[in-house]
Amino acid sequence: MCNFCEDHDQYYEGSLIAHCVKLGLVGDLYMWVLIEPDSKQLALHILNKGTTKQLEFRRGINYCPMCGRSLFDVTD
Repeated sequence: MCNFCEDHDQYYEGSLIAHCVKLGLVGDLYMWVLIEPDSKQLALHILNKGTTKQLEFRRGINYCPMCGRSLFDVTD
């Protein structure tokens, strides 16, 4: 994490968004959006409960989602 986000540890522990989409006969989709503190990536996890198939997408982020500071231009 960046030096400015030391007070935001609890936000990195769990998901920022969790949602269930009901698709009828196809089943339910569960989605989680979270920030992985080790890699500083935004991760999207999608689980189809009917087939137990899970998809994961990751994207690097440049700014802290809590305070808006740049994660790469951190100076002491």
